[in-house]
Amino acid sequence: MNPEGRSDGWRIIGVGSPVTGDDLGWAAIAALKEAGLDHVAELLFLDRPGPALVDHLQGRDRVILIDAMQAGLVPGSVRALSHEELIVSAHPPSSHDLGLAEALALARALDCIPAHLHVIGIETGPGLDGETRSVAIRDAVQVIQAILSGNRSGFGPDDAAPRFPSQRGR
Repeated sequence: MNPEGRSDGWRIIGVGSPVTGDDLGWAAIAALKEAGLDHVAELLFLDRPGPALVDHLQGRDRVILIDAMQAGLVPGSVRALSHEELIVSAHPPSSHDLGLAEALALARALDCIPAHLHVIGIETGPGLDGETRSVAIRDAVQVIQAILSGNRSGFGPDDAAPRFPSQRGR
């Protein structure tokens, strides 16, 4: 349950696995906790949840998912995605490899997609050094703060592309 005990509060889920080095979602959740957002939203770390993600979405109205992505962007780029964009990229269903896109496709098939679902992707890759990683995490926190304060997309009205200020011009 969220801090208010209601299912309509925000749930923010960092997806990844620190064991395999896929910890950008977890790092973003830690930064959100450090920023004190655990008082306004329920913050969760999920280690490669697969189909269990559906349980964490079911009955929720407002969810933000944060995960590493490989979309060919500059490492450290932060991008807001719709769940529809992810579902389109899902591979054919397999119980052996159920990533975020496939888990969201399953949630849609089960009619468990929250009314307000935001997906924040942080581009990973060999160029993601310590400083770039820190900037990316800070940018992800900023977009989540904007979403929580009512900016539906997390981006300002003049931002045509779903990237953060530190990523412009790259």
